[in-house]
Amino acid sequence: MIVAPELAMNYRRWQAGLLASPRPPFLLLHGLASALRIWDFVAAELLRLTGADIVALDQRGHGLSDKPENGYTTAQIVAHDHTLSTALGLTKPIIVGHSWGATIGLAYAALYPEEVSALVMVDGGMGNLRDRPGATWERTEQELAPPDFAGTPKEAFLDYFRQGAQGEFFGPIWSPQLEDIILNIVEVRDDGTVGPRLSRDNHMQILRSMWDTDNLAMASQVRCPVLMISAETSPAEGLPPGQEAQEPEWFRLKREGAARMQTALTLSPRVEFTIINSTVHDIPLQRPALLAQEIVRFVQASGVISA
Repeated sequence: MIVAPELAMNYRRWQAGLLASPRPPFLLLHGLASALRIWDFVAAELLRLTGADIVALDQRGHGLSDKPENGYTTAQIVAHDHTLSTALGLTKPIIVGHSWGATIGLAYAALYPEEVSALVMVDGGMGNLRDRPGATWERTEQELAPPDFAGTPKEAFLDYFRQGAQGEFFGPIWSPQLEDIILNIVEVRDDGTVGPRLSRDNHMQILRSMWDTDNLAMASQVRCPVLMISAETSPAEGLPPGQEAQEPEWFRLKREGAARMQTALTLSPRVEFTIINSTVHDIPLQRPALLAQEIVRFVQASGVISA
């Protein structure tokens, strides 16, 4: 679908029937360097639990959407997402954003406060990058630059999830569908290797915009119920050897960011923060059923969708 001159965006829609549901729809926003299919399992659960219409999209520069060389500020991304949402007839959607997608969802709810029924921020958007202790742009640019995995054999890339660093979490739930979703996030080349769909230059433009974006200021404009979900593992899980001691500090920083967000969300009628334990950052892939249940519990408790 074309949403701006020379910009086509890819999306996927789930519906219970031929007619649109009268319930508020869900708009699912993926994270940085990810793609819409990270929501496949969650969307199926949300559809089963609510019967509401669901749309996930490949945001600008990602997945199968167009990848221009500029236009990657938070405001520009939100503008394109809003245009597509409007074109698809998504009236007052429930926005669910993962990681960077949570920041985009927050900005969407702040810029269009009367057009969002609820916001769910999944392990992202809680606080500002520049508020971290000792944070500078130069340090952040170096620490969060994308890894250079272009040219990695496809099977080696998959092994990272099946039996490598993430194998403890994804190995037990591995399936052909999960493999297909993970491969959709990257470009599979004719020579059997993989590479990123989001270019490094575009990635860094987004990272810079994340640094410049004041999430706390945006939170003060949000008028809908907000649920913040943090993924946490036990101190020994999910980290390379020798890094176990860093994990509790990272969790503490996330919780402090969430606390500041709760204080900033002065116009929101309901704000909750919850932790999903024994979970890596990619909750939509590892624990989709539990994530969907938490989302539905919250929107029902907020009166957005009836039980």
